[in-house]
Amino acid sequence: MKSEQQQYGAIFDMDGTLADNIPVHMRVFQGIFKEHGLDVSIDTLLKEGNGLRNPEILEKFLPHTTDAEREV
Repeated sequence: MKSEQQQYGAIFDMDGTLADNIPVHMRVFQGIFKEHGLDVSIDTLLKEGNGLRNPEILEKFLPHTTDAEREV
C-alpha cells in the first residue's frame, strides 16, 4: 500500500543512542589525563563527568588548562 504522504524523521544526538561510544570516550580521556600525569579510573570519569560536555570534563580534571586548549 502506497502512502500519499511521506514521513521523515531525524536523529540529532546519536552518541549513546545508536552506538554505545562512551567506553571509547572514556579511554581517550584516560589517555589525555595520563599525558598530564593523572590516573583517573573509568568509574570516576563516569561518576564525575557524566552529562558534561568534553570541555567541561577537561576543565574539571585539568583546571590549569585554558579555554582554547579545552575546545580542541
